[in-house]
Parts: sequence; C-alpha cells; structure tokens
Amino acid sequence: MRGIRISKIKTLGIVAASIAFATPAFADGNIESALSNPMREQADIARDENRKPAELIKFMETGSGDAVLDLMSGGGYYTEVLSGVVGSEGKVVAHVSDFTNGRTNNALINHVAEEERMENVEVMTADLNDLQLEENQFDAIYMVLGFHDFYYVDDDWKQVEISQVLHELHEALKPGGSIVVVDHAAAADASDDPEQGPHSRIGKSVMLRDFLAAGFKFAAEADFLENPEDDGTRDMFDPTIRGETNRYIVKFAK
Repeated sequence: MRGIRISKIKTLGIVAASIAFATPAFADGNIESALSNPMREQADIARDENRKPAELIKFMETGSGDAVLDLMSGGGYYTEVLSGVVGSEGKVVAHVSDFTNGRTNNALINHVAEEERMENVEVMTADLNDLQLEENQFDAIYMVLGFHDFYYVDDDWKQVEISQVLHELHEALKPGGSIVVVDHAAAADASDDPEQGPHSRIGKSVMLRDFLAAGFKFAAEADFLENPEDDGTRDMFDPTIRGETNRYIVKFAK
C-alpha cells in the first residue's frame, strides 16, 4: 500500500482536537470573492453554472478559518474555491491519488505550486485505503462526484474498503463537523444495487446505508442539482447528459 505524500507543506496548522464546535465566520462575500479569483482556470469558471459551488458552500456553511478536506479532489475545482472561502486563517487539504494525478497530468499539484495561488492548500497523495487522517481534524469534508468510485474496481483502481474509509472520515471530523456527498443518481430500478447501471452512478439509498452504518447522522439534503430529465441510465461522460446529470446532495453530521 502506498503511503501518503504531501506535495506542499504550509505553516498553517490544523487544530487536531476541538472541545466545542464553533460556528464558522460564514459570509456570502467570501464565496463571491473566491469565485471571482482571476487565477482560476477558465475551464473551471465555465463549470460554475452547472456545478453551483456557491449554493453548495452555503449549504455546508463553510467559512473563514475552517479546516476542510476536499476528498478525491481531481483537478482541484472545489479546492481552489474552498481555498478562497476559508481564507488565510483556514486550511484546505486536497486529496488526490496517483491514478488521479496521472489522468490530470498533476494539474492540482502544479497549480498549488504556483506563487500566490492557493497558499493555504496542502495536497495529499494517498490511496483511499491509506489516508491516515488525524482524529478531529476537519470542520468539513467535501466528497463531490466521487463516492461512486468506492464501488469501482479496475487494474488501476484498488477495491476500496468502504466501511474502513468511511469510519476514518467520521473520526477525522471535529465534533459538530459535517460531510457533504454529491453524486450522480442511479436509475430508479438500480438504486439499491451498485453493481447495476453505469459505474459513474450510485443510488442514494446505497450511499445513505453506508454512511449511516459508519456512524454519520443525516443532517440535510438539497435539490439544486436535480435534473428530472436524466433517467440515470447513461454514463456521466455521455455527451447527451455530461455536466447535467441528476445529482443528489446529502449532508451528514458527526
């Protein structure tokens, strides 16, 4: 099993324990400023309309000074926005894998290495089964369009120990912290069976079952990424639905 590699170490530390949960300094202005950051990639800006990052961050009430984990962060779309939202007093840990780095040509690592860009971000390269997170580390965890890969197995993608990883994420949250799951909804007749349908989709019922079993408490859900025109039978890369899939949004608390 590969160990963790930290690609950029910052002087900002994450508080490893918290006795009482404090409400973050949440403000719409933080989000607006983060989204208008001139250093963002044009391709990312173009995704804002269908990803609705402002709505998701408001839903999570992430704010200045928060410690956030962007799990399976890919090319860093949410990482960069969250970096601006939490500000200089906060910190974002962006998780990627060797598999992801290969597919993105190390895009996130290269962007974080740029001077004056994402100064409060630390990139963590690790297999999901070997995250080695500290307890009570994060105010929030974002898992956007990644949970379906917990059930994916391939020569280049190891089988995920789902209960183990979810338990570790639960313990990594501070008391009162929350995790949000956004994913492509499966077709109604495949929603209870992750083996059915395109691998890029996962039924909400499967996700709820796994997270509740790991000790998370259901907190809230939102519908601003729903698309009733998507029946859940097409892969997310299908050009007829790409970027406009029916996605569920569920928040859990520790």
